Amino acid sequence: MDIVARWTGRHGLALAEAMRLPREVFARQLGISPRTMADWAKQPGTPLALKTQELLDVVLDRASESVRRRFIELLQPSYWSGAPSIASASVDDGLVERAAAYQGDVTGAVEMLNQLATADLSDPFDASRSGWLRTAAPGAIAGYMFGGNSSDGASASDVQRADSADRIRSVATHLMDLDFQLGGGVVRRMLVVYFQSEVAPLLRRTHPEGIRRDIFDAAAVVTQLLGWSAYDAGAHGAAQGYYTQGLRLAEEANDRRLAGYLMGDLSHQANYLGNYSEALQFARAAQSASNGWATATQTAAALAMEARALASLSERRQCIEIIRKAERTFERRAPGDDPSWMSYFTTEELAGEFLHCFTVLGMPREAREFSVVALGPATPARTRVFIEMITAQAAAMAGDLDEAIELGRGALAHADAVASTRCRRYVSDFRRGSSTATARTRASGVSLVTCGATTQALRERLNHRLISTAARDDRPVRCAECACGWRTPRRSRVTRQCSA
Repeated sequence: MDIVARWTGRHGLALAEAMRLPREVFARQLGISPRTMADWAKQPGTPLALKTQELLDVVLDRASESVRRRFIELLQPSYWSGAPSIASASVDDGLVERAAAYQGDVTGAVEMLNQLATADLSDPFDASRSGWLRTAAPGAIAGYMFGGNSSDGASASDVQRADSADRIRSVATHLMDLDFQLGGGVVRRMLVVYFQSEVAPLLRRTHPEGIRRDIFDAAAVVTQLLGWSAYDAGAHGAAQGYYTQGLRLAEEANDRRLAGYLMGDLSHQANYLGNYSEALQFARAAQSASNGWATATQTAAALAMEARALASLSERRQCIEIIRKAERTFERRAPGDDPSWMSYFTTEELAGEFLHCFTVLGMPREAREFSVVALGPATPARTRVFIEMITAQAAAMAGDLDEAIELGRGALAHADAVASTRCRRYVSDFRRGSSTATARTRASGVSLVTCGATTQALRERLNHRLISTAARDDRPVRCAECACGWRTPRRSRVTRQCSA
């Protein structure tokens, strides 16, 4: 295919997927809003504006041969079948669709998980060919919220503890650590085998009610990890199925905290795939599902998912309001109250979420300042790759190409050790952008990250509340502590206190 006679939403989405680009990145490169691409998905047959068609002609003309071949393949009817979004075909589309449906009967959810795990272990069920099902989001949310079990019971912390459940949680904790360090590609198969051999048999047995709830709660934790590792490996349909059925297990265990956590993961995945409205729905449902039960840390994490969805929808004012709310909530955290599966969400993790938000909003200064807070000595390898790549994008956005390339090179060194499809996409995004940029000559040998004066200036900025730079009132406000001129309505634990 040398030319496209008439570009439609279907063509534009196919080209974005063929280039392995997230929709927000593809939209930014075209100079259009992510919401415009969302409209393409809703009306894939509608011709695009002539100016957009001209831009897409240029992109396709400059694309590599492999991108062109993927583009042609993605336009085949088998990839569409009337669905409003691109989701490539799996050898068992029926299984993916069934797994994404919330099960009213928990026995059906256990059986669905077993089928999904069995298919996941087989070669034909290719991780790269199972797509996200957009139409399942309302059913998953309504299925949990109105399922009946989660409305008036005790939390899972009040049930009788089972030794088998404790063993499951211990294994899950260790595998979660491995996932953060090595990526879903390494951990995923171990999780599937463990679930089938150790967890599923326990779910089929008869137990006293208190112990039964504890076992289902522990099983939901493993199922969440199955979803996360599948998502990280690029098996989006499988991940959606694991998350949805894990939500049903959490309902059976009456663990509203864990249910909110699973919905937050669904929001994260939907946002990554460009399904921003669904991401916003899941983020808000996560807060509703765990309302009154979630710790301050978990509530802040759910708010961060809402902020990321709003950023992707270009809702700048709302996004910044939610960021402020998340920051205030996080200040009340008591780590000792958090479940073990929330232990990863630290000050650095929250700053990383804000970094993503400000980068998507096109606010590189705020993004780069949060990037300094987002990395710490204990930052896992995969998270480090994400932070360094997003920081490189923010630096490039600000026009500092030398710094962007330097940061990108550092991230590439870490990415080689991580088996993560998401990491590879971040790396390919950066390589694609840097290959077309001309770096300035480093005559002085001084860059932003090595210049002492600049580093000190960044430190001074970080001693103040960064979010206030996007406040509604643009009039300068003196800092109450040192009159340094920065707008600081209040102090922040995430960005440290004023010490200028």
